[in-house]
Amino acid sequence: MTIPYEMIVERIEKGNSLHEQGKNKESLDIYFSVLDDLRNSYENIYDIDETRWLIRCIYNVYFSLKDYISAEKWAKEVFNCKIPYKATSELINLGKVYVELGLENEAMEQFEKAYQKGKIRAFQGFDKKHLQFYLSHKK
Repeated sequence: MTIPYEMIVERIEKGNSLHEQGKNKESLDIYFSVLDDLRNSYENIYDIDETRWLIRCIYNVYFSLKDYISAEKWAKEVFNCKIPYKATSELINLGKVYVELGLENEAMEQFEKAYQKGKIRAFQGFDKKHLQFYLSHKK
């Protein structure tokens, strides 16, 4: 039995609300519950747009907790999903993790890919320090 779209959205939004309140464990509990339900309901969860959203939510919690190893895992996991050709946020998110882990070359590789797709626009909505990092290290 597949989970109704509305139920997936409602649960992810509840997790987001908890994350915004600083209730990170509770938000992760919800996110992982949704992920389990998706795995039990669909043959390939990576074909579902909500999976991409869910994975980014999980990444956001770990990044906000400064658990960069876990954030890296989820920043990479999202690349199993169908990502629109012009999308850049996944690349920026992985680059941000690499910056925090001190992996400058790896960060630059991700930021360069994002820049090639979207130029400066790729960095909109992100902390300006990441664009500054990219521009200061660009050869």
